[in-house]
Amino acid sequence: MLLWSGLGRMKGPVVVYSVVILVMVWQAGARALALPSRGATFAAAGAVLFMASDSLLALNRFRGKWSLAQAQVMVTYVAAQALIALSVSIR
Repeated sequence: MLLWSGLGRMKGPVVVYSVVILVMVWQAGARALALPSRGATFAAAGAVLFMASDSLLALNRFRGKWSLAQAQVMVTYVAAQALIALSVSIR
């Protein structure tokens, strides 16, 4: 809702992408709860960080820029990717 007024023609694509990301987080969380393991927990944490990264990116792009945005996006993105990658190699 913070982004809605600044999206313009991007409203549809942003809604679709947001739903896809939310489903990813939901599925990763559900898997971690249903099949508890370190790998599933890492995947769920990675999904949440990926959502945070994309949220920060969207806020910076459509709501207003701030000086640390690029660093915050990259830290959350790299951490998300590392956790997701680690999730497939640990039990």
